[in-house]
Parts: sequence; structure tokens; C-alpha cells
Amino acid sequence: MIDLDRAGAMDVLRLEAGARIFSEGEPGDHAYLIGSGSVEIVAGRDGPPVVLARLGAGELIGEMAVIDDHPRSATARALEPVELLVITRDVLRGYLEKADPLLSRLLHVLIARMRHAQRALVQHTGGAPSAPDPTQELPGDGEGDVFSLLIDDLKIRQALAEGALEPFFQPIVELGSGRLAGFETLVRWRHPERGLVMPADFIPTAERSGLIRAVDLHVFERAARAVLAAGSDGGRAPFLSINLSGSHFASLEVIDQLAAIIEDTGFPPSRLKVEITEGVLVAHPERALAVIEAIHGLGAQVSLDDFGTGYSSLSYLHRFPIDVLKIDRSFVVGMAEHPRTAAITTAMLQLAGALGLQVVAEGIEDDGIVPRLCDLGCHYGQGWLFGRPMPADAMRRLVASGRTAG
Repeated sequence: MIDLDRAGAMDVLRLEAGARIFSEGEPGDHAYLIGSGSVEIVAGRDGPPVVLARLGAGELIGEMAVIDDHPRSATARALEPVELLVITRDVLRGYLEKADPLLSRLLHVLIARMRHAQRALVQHTGGAPSAPDPTQELPGDGEGDVFSLLIDDLKIRQALAEGALEPFFQPIVELGSGRLAGFETLVRWRHPERGLVMPADFIPTAERSGLIRAVDLHVFERAARAVLAAGSDGGRAPFLSINLSGSHFASLEVIDQLAAIIEDTGFPPSRLKVEITEGVLVAHPERALAVIEAIHGLGAQVSLDDFGTGYSSLSYLHRFPIDVLKIDRSFVVGMAEHPRTAAITTAMLQLAGALGLQVVAEGIEDDGIVPRLCDLGCHYGQGWLFGRPMPADAMRRLVASGRTAG
């Protein structure tokens, strides 16, 4: 017996013997944890009933339909007075969203197999064959996706272990002087057969499998060591701008991980800028605020990447202590061709100036736009005009040369 008095505000359902909890064919909006009593699971509404299970305290029922969005495959009824803790779809889905994506997908495959086995059992014991459900996932459906994801996941893990995922560095310059100011760190996969693999070909897999967190931290550590080894051009040492996936914002664990890398490498946190996207602020505002404040606690700054392309809202700039705005290349490129784009870009730069924010204009390819950006108060520029992403050895040569990027 489970003490459901501890459930607090969660709903507890109390039913007498014989009561029906849910019926075969119904949509599944809730799962139930049995606190006391026992429950019988019966299938075969189109033929003789088949008892699939009798379950007691501590068992979970009704979860399959909630997870895979298919109708309930059986009926549940109380064999004696029961107490059930009601678990809503949102609660159960919330736990699944936090789980490893690969495990979540495997769970769906296992549920499909369970449904198939259950139908076969009902038919074998005398139930009428049921018509195929066109929405029902068959055993094997989706297994190719899981297998492919698993193989790709293992390849990325191997690349991490072998150091094949390496940082590339794109210069960021001071627009007023043209001097090198820092680098944004990007990642490339130096594949033994495919050559240099671009992020678009493996980062989505890393996001789906949850490996992106390890990739981000690995790239930061290698980049920090490389930039430190490059020294400076005799003036100010370059800063390092790194990208963090939104998956890091599930907890403050990333702060301890960043702090450990800073300590291990000796990289000055005052030279570190952590880039986040607007989507993170929308999806997890409270957690994002906590992480941003903790990043500041490390002594680093926070950049809002691709500003203007997602869910841009002035409330974000009011609510979140952002240090740097990175204006998306679509606005920078469009300034010369579209008056409305130029007006929007001008307004963003004026707003940033009024708020005391640093600004990086991304995607600069034409030197003709640089004077205009300078006049509008834009501090930094990034784009192919100043240099394409380069490996660590080329980055070190650029820093040592003391020349402007480009």
C-alpha cells in the first residue's frame, strides 16, 4: 500500500469494487498509480474478454495511451476498493521530455510491440480479429529511426573520445579600428572518411540524443586552451564567444561545468562570452534567468544570438541581464537593399545603445556597410569580410601576425 495522503495537491481517485477506471477504445488523458487495492486489466471488447493482468499497489496503469496518443488497448476495473493517484498527460510528458531522447524513442517502440503482442494474445484466446488501426504504429515502424539514431550517437561519442570534434574560430573585429577583438567558436567534425563535416550534418543528431551538452563543453575546453596558447598581438588579448544549446538550461549543472573548465584551463572568465538564443528565453524563462545570473557570477558575459529572427520582444531585454546583442545577418545584409530592414536595424542599434549593450553585426560580407554600422554605434562585426571559420593553427597565426582580420 502506498500512502497517497502525501500526494498533496495531486488528484486522488477513490473507487469501489467493480468500478470502471477507463475503457478500451477511449483516448488516454491520464495514467494512474495504484495506491491501494487491486485492478484488473481486460481486453477483447469485440469478443470474449481476456484478462491481461491483475495489478496492485505501486503499479502504473493507463500510461501507454498517454505516451503514444493511441486509444486505450484494454479496460481497467477495480477488483476491490482502490485508491489511485491521477497522473495527467502534462506531468507524464514532462518527465519524458527530460529523458534521454533515444530512450524516449525506444519506449515508443516497446509500447508498439506491447500493443501488437496484446492483440495477438486476444485473438489467440478466442477474441475476434480486430481491424487494423491505420494510425497504429506497427512493430518495426520507427525501429529504423531508433537504430539510425543509435548508430549516429555512437559515432559522435567516438568522435568526442578521439578528439575529432574540433573548434573552429571565426574572427570578430572592432568596426571602428578594424582590430581583431575576439573569436566565435564553432565546431567541425574531422571525419576520417568524409573529411571536414559541417555542424548541420551532426548537431541535430547530437541535440536529439542529448550529446550536444558534452559537445558544447568539449569544444569550449579545447577552444579555451587554443586561444590562451595564441596569446595576444601585443595589445588586448582576444575574447572567446561560445555557444550553449538550450538543453543546458534544464538545471544549473552547466555552471559548475563551465567553472571547472575555466579553472582547469586558466581561461580568464572576463574574456568569455556565452551565446544563447531567444528560443531559450521563451521556453525556459525562469531557468534561463537563473543560468544567466550564474554566468555573470562566474565573471563572464552573456550574448543574445540571432537577435530579431525569433521571438524578439523588448520584454526580454528588460527582464534578462543581457550584455551583448548579436544582430542576425539577414538584417545586416538587407540594410543596403530594403529601407524597412535598414530602419529596423537602425532601431535595434539605437535601442542597444540606450541600454548600454554591446552589439555584434553578423554576416558582414561587403565593406560598404561597415561605415554605416559604425555611424549607428555598432561595436563589433563578424562575417566573411573579416574571415571565415578557421582551425586553431590558422587562428594562432592570425593573432600572432598582429594584423586586422580579413
